Amino acid sequence: MSKVLEALIARGRRVRREAEQREVSFGLADLSTHPETHVKMVRKGAVRTLMHLIENSGDAEAQRFAALALGNIAASEDNRIPIAEEGVIPPLCAVVLNPDRPLAGRQYCALTLGNLASEAENHDELVKSGAIAACVELMRSEEDLPGRYAAFCLANIASNPEHRA
Repeated sequence: MSKVLEALIARGRRVRREAEQREVSFGLADLSTHPETHVKMVRKGAVRTLMHLIENSGDAEAQRFAALALGNIAASEDNRIPIAEEGVIPPLCAVVLNPDRPLAGRQYCALTLGNLASEAENHDELVKSGAIAACVELMRSEEDLPGRYAAFCLANIASNPEHRA
């Protein structure tokens, strides 16, 4: 599995065709369903690859699967600070806030932010980066699931008395 992971990570940084980006994103999302791979994915550089796909792919499915994979690996407690240290919070907030981005990708970016917000050490960065405004905006969606992920993020931030106001 390690060789497959390394190959997907490397390939995800260089592929330009949307179909290939979708394949890489799906492969990483599939691997991210196994909690035992989460820490290894972060150590091997999956965060940078996933963020590259979220920010640069023109394919909505590639964006969605990349954001889902990132949300999954951010669910592991050991990954929350290392993922945040890679500088993902500001660009994820920008994606969630952007109504021109596909809704499914935005909702999984909110899931990622919510998982990162499970770690109090990330709260200041989330607030400074506009996570609250981004999540409030996403909650205006007429669909339920995006609002749930946004509410999850807001609830985790609100667990910190310094940010309740």
